[in-house]
Amino acid sequence: MISISFGRRAAAYMAHRSFGARVVAAMAASLLLLLSARASAGCSRPIRVPLSPMAPLVVLDDQGFSGPWPDYLLALSERTGCSFVLSSVPKARINMELASADPPDLVLPVTRSHEQDTFATFIPLQRQRLVLLTLKENAGSALSVASLLAQKQWHGVTARGYSFGSQHGELMQQLSAQRRLYQVNSVEAILRMLRAGRAEFAVLPMNVALLAAQDSDFRVGEVRGLGSFEIGAYLVQRSLNAQDRAVLKHALESSIVPSGPGLLARGSRRYSSSESARAEVVPTPVTR
Repeated sequence: MISISFGRRAAAYMAHRSFGARVVAAMAASLLLLLSARASAGCSRPIRVPLSPMAPLVVLDDQGFSGPWPDYLLALSERTGCSFVLSSVPKARINMELASADPPDLVLPVTRSHEQDTFATFIPLQRQRLVLLTLKENAGSALSVASLLAQKQWHGVTARGYSFGSQHGELMQQLSAQRRLYQVNSVEAILRMLRAGRAEFAVLPMNVALLAAQDSDFRVGEVRGLGSFEIGAYLVQRSLNAQDRAVLKHALESSIVPSGPGLLARGSRRYSSSESARAEVVPTPVTR
């Protein structure tokens, strides 16, 4: 497991650096953990955040984490003074740890589930459309769920442990029943399967699909019958005291700007082409 901390001093150090250098080297992780313990002015202690690599939104290499979601946490750290200890954890294991005796403090990005609502508070951050990602040249026109299910020669691929809303789950179940669905361990593996021709399509959130397509021959298409789904964060009640929960809840909710790009949207634009930047995610209004 790799742990990296964003504390106030670390955040100030990283904020002025270019994208290529604005990640923490693995050799410096222990030093930054010490800094975070002293710098968590906004929270009573460092906040544990497991992240599952999901390129291009969460990238982990030998230099550390990068991508829109780690940048979002960095911005929250600078805004609140809280420090975040990031660790690389497989998506399926994150779901298990939420119900464990020693759960994490903050989990994102996630979709809402009734099971997780019993021990964590969901903070909605944005809505994302589901789209088709493929290398097929004839996929430019809009498909429907029915026509996609009818194309029996097309095989789909999805990542284990990832939930992109109820409509996505229902479609994956139908494809699985037709024996037309491959399951892999990561979004990166989905892209490898598509490039190798072992599957014809994947249904993914628009931001993932557009970022994957901007430097490749992938095509992104609409699928009629698939709407949008909500993405947010869970604050785990058992591991956070009331004060830290309130600080983080306020920071997450205030990062949403319905009339314009919030922290997450601005971070995503740094990694997007002009085409993907125009396809802006829709912030989720906060109900108070």
